[in-house]
Amino acid sequence: MRFTVCGGDLRSVWLVRRLLRDGHEVQCFGLVTGDIPINCHCNSLHEAFKGTECVVLPTPVIRDDGLNAPFGSQSVSEEELADALPRNVPIFGGSVGEQLRHLCVRRGIYVTDLLSIEALAVKNAAITAQCAAQVILNEIPYSLTQQPVLILGAGRIGKLLGLQLRALGAAVTVSSRREEDKAWCAALGLNPADTANLAPVLPHCRLLINTIPARVLTARQLSLLPRDALLFELASAPGGFHHCAELSVISCGGLPGKYAPRSAADAIAETIYCCLEM
Repeated sequence: MRFTVCGGDLRSVWLVRRLLRDGHEVQCFGLVTGDIPINCHCNSLHEAFKGTECVVLPTPVIRDDGLNAPFGSQSVSEEELADALPRNVPIFGGSVGEQLRHLCVRRGIYVTDLLSIEALAVKNAAITAQCAAQVILNEIPYSLTQQPVLILGAGRIGKLLGLQLRALGAAVTVSSRREEDKAWCAALGLNPADTANLAPVLPHCRLLINTIPARVLTARQLSLLPRDALLFELASAPGGFHHCAELSVISCGGLPGKYAPRSAADAIAETIYCCLEM
């Protein structure tokens, strides 16, 4: 099968290598790196999409109003990408975004958001949680044993990361507004807390980890943290920390692409194969 892999970080590089290893033809755009055979490289979107049977866009597809292509030398706007995408072939991408989705729909193009597929979302969350634990261990100057940790958000990543940090000895609290999430946390051995009432928890929290893509804490709430508290931002923009001039915020965006790109690429490839019934 002939695939086009367009843009992306190291996950895309490893995806190309996986597809080639599985015997597929691969055309690339925006992936100028020595880790990919030179005959795979295309100089334009038109060339990259010519004769393709499946298109794989990056995760996220768009960054700074254009194609997310850190290894590319050409900037591509959302309009240009939507105009160039082929009709009547499967197109996949992670975190497609409303603007690009709208542009594609107007042109009769449907893009499958990979992160809307539960099997991949769970795998991606597990990889992200493991990578986050690695980053946290590298950043803190002390052992996690009995250290109070607060995770904002009891979604997939929040619960999985909570379990990993608890296994390392931390005293983990996970906050949520949903009663069912609090019940799940309690069942998993994690301390549940109400996101709307964190004042009793914050003064004792040396590590605060946000997984909610919204600003849920006020400046007054953040002022309750210990002066030596470390804040880790796992959520996508706008994130949860916006009044933190006196606190240390460590950005942890795109962890699978930075720390486990091969595992993330394998998960993407297997999900696409499943969708294509290969």
